[in-house]
Amino acid sequence: MRLLQAINEKISMCDRIILALSSQELGRYTPSDEVADMVDYMRDERDRLRTEAKELGAGTHWVFGEAV
Repeated sequence: MRLLQAINEKISMCDRIILALSSQELGRYTPSDEVADMVDYMRDERDRLRTEAKELGAGTHWVFGEAV
């Protein structure tokens, strides 16, 4: 399903962004509240997307609801 594929691609991108923002090896980012907030946002987004993917797999996602 194309929607599930798109969600999985977004989850992968969230993981990559989290790694880039929180990685000490890069040395480009100094620890700050702003970076921590961005990492928290990306983690929340990733969790939301994972929930959507599970709902799609289980057939309980809103897209399977009755058409209005």
